[in-house]
Amino acid sequence: MNDAIAYLDTVKPLGALHYSEAIYKAIGDHTGIDTVTGIVKHDRKLFSRISKYDKSFHAFGENFALVSKTGQIGAKKKTTEMSMKEALTLFVVDITMYHQKRFRGGHRKAFFNPRYKFTAIKLVKVKYQVYLFQEFAGK
Repeated sequence: MNDAIAYLDTVKPLGALHYSEAIYKAIGDHTGIDTVTGIVKHDRKLFSRISKYDKSFHAFGENFALVSKTGQIGAKKKTTEMSMKEALTLFVVDITMYHQKRFRGGHRKAFFNPRYKFTAIKLVKVKYQVYLFQEFAGK
């Protein structure tokens, strides 16, 4: 948590990120699930996927993380429902990223990139694991 606070002290305030239906559809193309193995297919073809739905974007980024090993989001009940605010907070704070040390801090850097003005998120449940996908774009 302290590293998140220290990082937030170094960034300039940004305008709001706006939801994009085009980006949400592109995430759907991105998050295919192999029904035999249960593996989430994760490609990095942001430009081609997002441009398929909106050709006006020119800057692209993503966050992808395992947010639950048990299928439980939150402490009180088992659900894959989460508000956008809660999901995005996970990327800023990096609390529930389950020891994905190579990404530590990288999620928040994408989130605070001033080139990105549009975003969408999607939770994908695979067996008992929940993955969070977030993609960004700027015009």
